[in-house]
Amino acid sequence: MSKVSMSDFSPSGEKVEKESTRDGFLLHVLGCALLLSLLGFVGPRLYAIYRDFGVPLPRATVNVFRASHLGAYVVPIFVALLAADRLVLKSLKRRGDADWLRFYSKSVWMGLAMLILWTLFALCVPLTTTMTRLSG
Repeated sequence: MSKVSMSDFSPSGEKVEKESTRDGFLLHVLGCALLLSLLGFVGPRLYAIYRDFGVPLPRATVNVFRASHLGAYVVPIFVALLAADRLVLKSLKRRGDADWLRFYSKSVWMGLAMLILWTLFALCVPLTTTMTRLSG
């Protein structure tokens, strides 16, 4: 009887790299979609609320509202960035640089996460001044 080891059940390295490239790209698309949905749906609604109350807006919030009003320009930019991202991921996979592939994918995801968090922060900061103005 032969011994069975855990390496017999692990997938091949090529399959793991292919799946990690695909999963990384899907995470990048998900991050871009989340950011664009914040800019496209949440931004204009909050802009209307802040405008109705006459709340003074910080510069970060004004910039987020400008980006949300320029959706016709922002969406093609993100599509172009995703296309470039896909090319970089494919070229790193083709070269066999697994470490650089992981580093690049994590860097892009962290950048998108920071943009999403900054957008949420910029949209929510004026709510603090709205509450004080309504209460007193």
